[in-house]
Formats: sequence, C-alpha cells, structure tokens
Amino acid sequence: MNKIGLGVAATFTAEPLGDALRFWLAELDVEGDAEKDVAFAPYGQVFPSLLDPGSVLGRAEAAVVLVRAEDLVAEDLVAGDSAAGRDGLGEVEAVATDLAAALRTSARASGRPHVLVVCPPSPEHGSPEAHGRLTSRLVQAFEGDRAVCVLASAEPYEPAPEAVHDAFADRTGNVPYTDRYFAALAAAVTRRLHAMTTPRPKVVVVDCDGTLWDGVVGEDGPDGVVIGPERMEIWRELARQVAAGRLLCLCSKNEEKDVREVFARHPELPVGLDDVAAMRVGWEAKSQALRALAAELDLGLDSFVFLDDSPVECAEVRAGCPEVLTLRLPAGAAEAAAFLRHCWPLDLAAVTEADRERTRRYQEERRREQARGDMSLADFFATLDLRVTITPAGPEHEARAAQLAERTNQFNLSGARRLDGDEKFVVDVRDRFGDYGVVGLTDVRTEGDTLRAGAFLLSCRALGRGVEHRMLAHLGALARERGLARVAWPSGRPSATDRPGTSSPPCPPRWSRTARRRPGTSSTRATRRPSSTRRALLRRGQRGPPGPPGPHRPPNRRPLPRAGRP
Repeated sequence: MNKIGLGVAATFTAEPLGDALRFWLAELDVEGDAEKDVAFAPYGQVFPSLLDPGSVLGRAEAAVVLVRAEDLVAEDLVAGDSAAGRDGLGEVEAVATDLAAALRTSARASGRPHVLVVCPPSPEHGSPEAHGRLTSRLVQAFEGDRAVCVLASAEPYEPAPEAVHDAFADRTGNVPYTDRYFAALAAAVTRRLHAMTTPRPKVVVVDCDGTLWDGVVGEDGPDGVVIGPERMEIWRELARQVAAGRLLCLCSKNEEKDVREVFARHPELPVGLDDVAAMRVGWEAKSQALRALAAELDLGLDSFVFLDDSPVECAEVRAGCPEVLTLRLPAGAAEAAAFLRHCWPLDLAAVTEADRERTRRYQEERRREQARGDMSLADFFATLDLRVTITPAGPEHEARAAQLAERTNQFNLSGARRLDGDEKFVVDVRDRFGDYGVVGLTDVRTEGDTLRAGAFLLSCRALGRGVEHRMLAHLGALARERGLARVAWPSGRPSATDRPGTSSPPCPPRWSRTARRRPGTSSTRATRRPSSTRRALLRRGQRGPPGPPGPHRPPNRRPLPRAGRP
C-alpha cells in the first residue's frame, strides 16, 4: 500500500489547496513523486476517511481535515433564532462530539499528526453562530492535545475579508474560497505541522538595547530609553512565549542595576522581572554568557534561541555557540515584531499546565541550590521534606503523560514514546520549596502472575532524590495487593543516556538510528530518520519559511534544538 505525504479530507471541494501544499512540500525538499505527496479523500468523505485505516488519511504521514459547520448540519437547522435554529446549535455540538471522537481514533491508530481546520462560513448560507459553536467545542476538545491541532483561521496569513470567499465557485462547484485564501490555508497548515513534528526550543534569550527598547540604557539612562507601541508588540510576543512555557532570559552588555531600573520604571510591561528565569548582564562575550545561562538552567545550548539586533553580536554567538539558533532582529520595531510573528521555531502546537509553570519551577530550583550551600547532597536531601504522590492517571493528566513519554530521555527505561499499558500512574512531587508537578510516569499491564511495566520514566529535575525508589516500591505494593508473583521491567532498551559512554536519546519504533558527532565535542548524538515528509518538516526548522511575504527567514540555518528534559 503506497504511502502518502499529506492526506486531505474536506466537507467541500478542497482540491485547489493541492497546488499550494505542493509548493510548500517542494520548498521543503520533499522527496518522491509530487503527485503522491498530497492526496485528497473523496468529496465529503470526512468521517469514513478518519475511521478507515486504508483511506487517504490512514496512509498519510500527516492528515489535514477541513470542515464547515454548514456542511455538517442542514442549513435550515442553524438559521435565525427560531426553535429550529436552537435545535440546530445542539446538533452542531453533537456533530462536534462525533468529529472529535473520529479524529482521536484516527490519530491514535496512525500515530500521525492531524490538523483540523474549521473554515469560515459562507456569507450566503453559513451561520456565524454555528461556526462559533463548532469551533469552540473542537478547540476545547483538543486543548493541550499533541496529536490533533485545531486551527480556527489562516492566521497569520489571513487575507482581508473580501479576499476570502468565491460565491460563484461555491454555487457552481462547492469551491467556497479564493485561490488567495487556499494559499493562506496551505501556509497555516504547513506551519502548524512544522510545530507539531519538530523539536521546540525551551529558552528564549533576548538582548536589551535596540531589542526590548530604543536607546542605550548605559548612555541614555533608565529614563532615556523609549518603549513605544511598536516595541511593545515585541514584549507581548515574549509574554506569549512565557505563557506557553518557554524560559525567558536576558543577555545584555550593560550594568545589571540599569536594566533592573528600566523594568522598575515601566510597570505596564507585559513581562516583569518575575517572568525572567535568568539573566546575564555584564561585559563578557555573549557566547560566554549563553554558556553560563545553559549551565545555570541545566539545559543544552541546542535548546536556546538568541534574539539580538546587532549583526556583530549575532556573528560572535554563531561562532562561539553554534548549537544556539541565533536570529538577528531587524532594527525597526515594527519590522522586528513582524519577524517574530513569522518565526516558525517560536510556534508551539500544544501547551500543558506543566509548561505554564516552568519558569516558576526553575526559580524554585534556584532557591534549592542556594539553600544547599556547603551541605552534602545527602544532608540537603534530608532537609527537603520531599513528598511523593503516585495516583492513577486521569483525563486531566493525558497531555502531560504524552509529553513525558515523548520528551523524557535521561531516565526512560523502555525508550518507548507511546503508552500502551492497561493502567497509567503519574508521580507528583513537592518539597518545602514548591511543587515539581507531574514528573514521573509508570505504565503497567497484568500478564499471568506478572505485573509488567511498559514505561518507567522520570524527569531529570527529580532524579537522584529517591523518587525513583518510591516508584519501584509502588509497583511492588501494587503487585502484592493483586496477588501477583513478580514485577517485570520494560522489555525495550534503556535510554542511551543511562548507558556509560553514550549520550543519545532512544529512538521510537519505525525511526532508524545513526550517530553524528557534534562540532567541538567527543560525544555522539542519535539522529532520527523519519519519512521524507517528516524529514522535510525537520529541515524547515533549519531554514525558516522560504520567501516573501514578511521578514521571517532566520539569518542562520542552525537545526532546531532537540527535545531534552521535560
């Protein structure tokens, strides 16, 4: 059975999307027959395509589903404010529930990313109320889901309203949109697939002078720098990054007291010093400052993005820290804000509660290190008042459990990325400094007289504190309660980072394994070799989106940072 790059199913005629999608796949250097890179399901066959593993969507490396509320519910049921209209909105909710169930079934069966686009209603026959209800229900259903992503528009490529609909083509062939809007949809869909299939940076490091404000604080003073409306857009974008769980750091050649004073005199800023995970403000080379930040945060430099307006500083960082994705911002505030909006590596497909709490937890970890002082490690752990809670995983833990399985490398005994056990247990840890959140996971099933652990993993920020021993004790107690004779460990290989002499994370099934040597190091790191479509999406992280419009091509072509600790 032939594989397909992108499979598309829609409730309307969506074939005009094909040329725009093929353009993106060509720009992404996808290998193979261009005609097979994008395939369309039969007209209107959304549900059968989602539920049939042999369909276009079932055979695709990535699935795209486009729907309109008016195509799913009869027009007369969603018209006006009549009783029929109210019944129709209830019907929309029922359809949303069915569609969400079908999407979950397809995504779990295939293990492939799915993008659902709720497209705008027709001005002639559509219902804004039905569209809004369908969109809100589906967005809510897949909030935090890492396998299915819902788009409610073609942002940031959405054209003006008059350039969206094609009334004549809609009446004659059920082709509801203009070529321009289909092109915008293709760009938005490809960008979201990129966010879903490539590792995301964890840390955004920002320069101050000429980036966060206009002026030089060392020369103009804290009162002399200017943060205008256009510069404020950059702050808002950084606030969105912090809210999504990225760590924000400052790296500037200034006096630290002057930088702090700017923050103190601008309480209206959407980002405050409490939102900054760490800073290096001084006169050392910025490459050295970035290495110090990486050591303080205990993260690899390949998880960093560095933003600066100075070509000299960017060149120095590229030379001194080639692992860092270094992006030179345009000098103008409006152009810099537009650059960030079009910067694909800063996109995030799904955000969990653990992501939102990441900055606070790093700050708590810093207080732990300060409290340790000269104590021995054993004495320090004895003072932590560590509390470990292990409970069955519920629906509220689903997104975090999937994230742990995908991103935990250092202590992942099976190396598995999918959780297939009958029961899952999550591990929540807290101490006198704060809450670590859900940092561990076990996945078990009963086989005869054996309790078999399919997954046994723990975030590295809780390693070495006795948590793993309590997880093991929990499995033993569970087996004893059920009258089982033994506990079996995962049958897969341990993570490479747990084996002497290696530093590479395990590869999930269907991904080949090779070793590459990183410049300036003696260690090797495993690389994943996915299908041609996924390789192309990975390569997109090296280059940023091609061509106009917008100043969004990153000036260097470093690979995106690999997923590391969760």
